Amino acid sequence: MERGLLAPLSPNEELALRRISPGSTVVPDVYCKRLVTLALIEQDLVGMRLTELGKKRLVGLSEGKKHKGLSGGW
Repeated sequence: MERGLLAPLSPNEELALRRISPGSTVVPDVYCKRLVTLALIEQDLVGMRLTELGKKRLVGLSEGKKHKGLSGGW
């Protein structure tokens, strides 16, 4: 398993990952830096986007959230 799939994410990092997925550009840099370090997101010509690993992590978060009934915010 790759570190990006296993490393714990704070609620704000999870929210940042979810917001980057549809193309949101309003994500604090502090969260983007950590997600880049974990190879979950990367910079492209128009902003940040999910990597393949980030997409896998997001699926895992979505499945976990269904079971826990969690919500988050900055």
